[in-house]
Amino acid sequence: RAEADRLLPLLPPGIDIAARNAPKLTVLAGPSEAITGMQAALDAAGIAWTRLHTSHAFHSAMMDPVCDALAGSIRGLPLQAGEIPWVSCVTAAWVTQDQARDPAYWAGQARATVNFDAAIRVAATEGQPPVLLEVGAGSTLSAFAAQCLSRLGHGGILHSLPDHTRSVSDGFAMADALARLWAAGVPVDWARSGPRGSRRVPLPTYPFERRRHWIDPPPRAVAADPLPLQTLPSEVSPVVMTSTLPPRSLRLSADILALLADLSGEELEPDQAGLSFLELGFDSLFLGQVTQRLSRDYAVELTFRQLLSDFPSPAALAAHLDAVLPPDAAPAPAQPVA
Repeated sequence: RAEADRLLPLLPPGIDIAARNAPKLTVLAGPSEAITGMQAALDAAGIAWTRLHTSHAFHSAMMDPVCDALAGSIRGLPLQAGEIPWVSCVTAAWVTQDQARDPAYWAGQARATVNFDAAIRVAATEGQPPVLLEVGAGSTLSAFAAQCLSRLGHGGILHSLPDHTRSVSDGFAMADALARLWAAGVPVDWARSGPRGSRRVPLPTYPFERRRHWIDPPPRAVAADPLPLQTLPSEVSPVVMTSTLPPRSLRLSADILALLADLSGEELEPDQAGLSFLELGFDSLFLGQVTQRLSRDYAVELTFRQLLSDFPSPAALAAHLDAVLPPDAAPAPAQPVA
């Protein structure tokens, strides 16, 4: 979990930068022995890492022997320019018609670095802040996009299908994404979005009646004769000053936001406590660091999967901590002030 530029001086021969997924999320690839040695270098530099288990060292020099054969196979396929513009994660630029029909371009995908960070920024600079929809199961790219773009740099990041952390059906997830797209101002072809014969229903379905109910003022009391004035001895009563603290859940929510800001280096506002960790751009590697801090600071053991499914936002995590932590010690009584 570091910038690619910070990792470059640490790379031994044989290891390549395979992907720049986000500003501080870089993937390295190479021979297994070299990767094992790289782990020790990352530990010495204080850089968090996790090992990915793949069948091949994709996007590294180990793919060079297959690129020519792959290009030869692609030459036998009919290649056409796409109808929908898209940004290349290799060049971080809009794909040209020549590139789309070039077998070498497609074969080079196996070897070249995946530059998702730069590519999503290019896509986001076209016109108004875009609404992003991840097509396919899961939310991996959504988490990357949230780390690459500020909250003002996009109009929303949505998922078309659930992953293992969400116990909802595919149909529900797609309908939810469609509704959120419409709410974000994306045009929707309603004729193709649902069962035939369905009709639109305005909301709310019940026309609320507006009736005003006045309460008569209480009758005025008849003025009584004034009482004679009396002089009473003055006594000073002590005033006890009490300290008022916000509810512990609010304090825990603020503490969680501070913890996240400390680990990520990004400032978080109180109104972001209700956003999911994925919407905030925090992936499983980062959430693994969060669980370590929770264990150290609160003696609460959680897994990153629980943060994705059971307590998926700072507010939900704060509510969980409020429920499982022992009660706060009662504040010492304040001294009375005369």
